[in-house]
Amino acid sequence: MDSHSAAVDEPKETMYIFGGFSNKKDGGYSNHLWKYNLESSEWSLIGGASSIHPLKRAGSAITVAENNIYMFGGIIFFNLDLTASNLYLKY
Repeated sequence: MDSHSAAVDEPKETMYIFGGFSNKKDGGYSNHLWKYNLESSEWSLIGGASSIHPLKRAGSAITVAENNIYMFGGIIFFNLDLTASNLYLKY
């Protein structure tokens, strides 16, 4: 996976990884948000099928602040690549 975004929440010893690009049939873009526990070395997918997710994208920026995850921008796959300038919040 290339062009994913990552942010670390040091007090919670957690790293979050969003999106990215690989060479898959669907254009290869992802909209998954993963959580990695730095202490236990365990991965978990946040959200799942019932959650509302941002569009699949690569190259966005994410950060963690005050128990919230903020994501901005990136390149979105539709039938051509589009640059996004929207902001998402996951709390």
